[in-house]
Amino acid sequence: MEKAILSIVEEVPGWMTVEELEFLANEVERLPYRSVVVEIGTFAGRSTIVLAHTGHVRVITIDNWSGVKTPEEFYPINKEVFISNCLRVGISPMEYTSFYNCESGLYYMDCDSAYAYNFFPDNSIDFWFHDGDHYTVGRDIDNWNRKFKRTAILCGHDFHYGFSVKADVEARMSINEVHGTIWVKRGI
Repeated sequence: MEKAILSIVEEVPGWMTVEELEFLANEVERLPYRSVVVEIGTFAGRSTIVLAHTGHVRVITIDNWSGVKTPEEFYPINKEVFISNCLRVGISPMEYTSFYNCESGLYYMDCDSAYAYNFFPDNSIDFWFHDGDHYTVGRDIDNWNRKFKRTAILCGHDFHYGFSVKADVEARMSINEVHGTIWVKRGI
């Protein structure tokens, strides 16, 4: 990942470490042209920018920005803040309207992930990253499961924290690896 982008991303509010951001960047850089990347939980766009920085994949990020409880050190986070952060690095997010109208680039859906999966065809997702509501990761895996290609990479943040993430993930799959607090499952 370019140093200039990383320096800007480090200023975007969020909890991902530089090492975790670099891991995501390296994974996305290896994906084929026009691969479909879905991110659940956008917040201010810290990981989103990293996922979309190459410009060769279709990134669709999903958040309703209604459940975000920002710590005092962060300013209020909303969709406009996310868009502004993306524009600072030259990425112009577009509203997601249809899977079939998506070219390479960054798209956002302003809705709950429990609803958003209905707008994706089965066997269409190459890379899925969950960093949304940590109490619904199990529900999201179940809802989105048929949307993943057999070769999909599934991953998510906050595997080791006190949320139900670890239990929900391990109840549904055997993970392949952990990078910092990012769990990874390669292939379903």
